[in-house]
Amino acid sequence: TSISTLLAWAVLLLLPWLLGGQWLPFQLGAVTVAFAALVISLVNGFPRVKTPMILMACLCAYTLIQVANPAYTQTWQTGLRIWSLVQENYIHWLPSSIQSGFTDASPLRFLILVLTATGVGLALMNQQDRKTLPATLILISVSGATIALIGTVQVNFGNQSILGIFDAKGRGLGLFFGTFLYKNQAAAFFNLAMAGSIASFLNLASQTRSQRSNPSLLFLIFAILLLIGTVASRSRFGFVCSFPILVIFGVISIK
Repeated sequence: TSISTLLAWAVLLLLPWLLGGQWLPFQLGAVTVAFAALVISLVNGFPRVKTPMILMACLCAYTLIQVANPAYTQTWQTGLRIWSLVQENYIHWLPSSIQSGFTDASPLRFLILVLTATGVGLALMNQQDRKTLPATLILISVSGATIALIGTVQVNFGNQSILGIFDAKGRGLGLFFGTFLYKNQAAAFFNLAMAGSIASFLNLASQTRSQRSNPSLLFLIFAILLLIGTVASRSRFGFVCSFPILVIFGVISIK
């Protein structure tokens, strides 16, 4: 396993456990490590990532313009969770955004997340080892299932903190779940991890049909835990998005 792969895995594993990336120091650290992984992977050339690099560069440039060209500023009433929008002077023909707090709907946070995803994704895509992708899916599955289990336990016991350390009730509208400050972000990650779990289940099941032990069933359990976590998070959009994943992989498994 190369150094770039280990760095990319470190970001994938740690960022969901660090408040879902809603704290600026965590995100700055993640994007730095992600691009370090990308640079190391490109030392030997980048024949496999030319087109994705161009597409992601365009997305990052578009988002950067949005950050620099806010059309509105989100303001909050003191002591209340009531907000309003104040219009700003901006260039109308350029992409614009809403300037807000980093943990609310900040375009800067979105830009950093896009940059982090770009660095991690391209670093992993540039790996020549065929085992990198299956191992990545396994790591995401295990991490996601663990967070989903923690979040479900938190809901049932009425816990007001994340891992008993971070007081999250007054942050992110008080809608935290698991290790994420906001439930929709948790559900989005659970859907990603659920897709990885089902893919790992199908991959391992096809390889172990002649063996007595079948570790693929563990990833089916992970997928069930992630679905339960999505439902327990009470994220309606996340719950709706889980159905296409189940349908697509259901059709694949039948074939």
